[in-house]
Amino acid sequence: RVALARLQLSNARLWVLDEPFVALDSAAMQALQQVLQTHVQQGGMLLFTSHQSVNLGGVVQPWRLGA
Repeated sequence: RVALARLQLSNARLWVLDEPFVALDSAAMQALQQVLQTHVQQGGMLLFTSHQSVNLGGVVQPWRLGA
């Protein structure tokens, strides 16, 4: 969570996240989804992995690996 908070304060346009939703409760997961969606809507880029279903309001193109 600290790393995610620090990321929001950075000027990085590309965010690369590995399983950012792990160990978050539903409220924190919704809040993070909003942060990621806002980042992309403001011209940022996002690359992340997740085993969970994530709704970013259509601002990302999901790539599904495997069958």
